[in-house]
Amino acid sequence: MIKFLENVVFRLRAIILLGLLAFTIATAFYAFQLRMTAGFDKQLPVGHEYIQTFTEYREQLFGSNR
Repeated sequence: MIKFLENVVFRLRAIILLGLLAFTIATAFYAFQLRMTAGFDKQLPVGHEYIQTFTEYREQLFGSNR
């Protein structure tokens, strides 16, 4: 069984390498589209009572990790 698998892999090595190259190019394409954003608003628990009050009075308040 191992010998058969070895023969198949070595016979199709060009196809396997092209497949891995295509996979690498596709993942690199999507990796370059990733953007890291660490905004203050994205870290807030939206359903919490404090945050609802904070967003209601956001313009009057100053501080609060700004």
